[in-house]
Amino acid sequence: MEPLPQPDHRIVPAWAAGTAVASIGVGAGSVGLGCCAWLVLQGLASVTLYGVLMVSLPFAGAAMLATATGIAVSKARKPVSKTVYVGPVTQHATHHHTSTTKGLIARTGDTTR
Repeated sequence: MEPLPQPDHRIVPAWAAGTAVASIGVGAGSVGLGCCAWLVLQGLASVTLYGVLMVSLPFAGAAMLATATGIAVSKARKPVSKTVYVGPVTQHATHHHTSTTKGLIARTGDTTR
């Protein structure tokens, strides 16, 4: 008996293809960033305090700007609520204790422990 042909019709889901393309892009980007970092570090081989401050200054400024923007957006979105009472306010709190527990050693069912 001869083997039957079994055609291969694999269908790749869109999310899997997107993930593969994104991972290739991330890999290529990280290689580029690694080369860039190598070149920068070769240039900073004679590290001085002034050099480190000059390199880190843009990052610190960007972080400060991002923090200030986040705080401003957070404060702008926070609703202002005020409760204004007019006239006398009375508050009544009643507690009804109805226990039918009997016995020398018994649990009262108190859930506030």
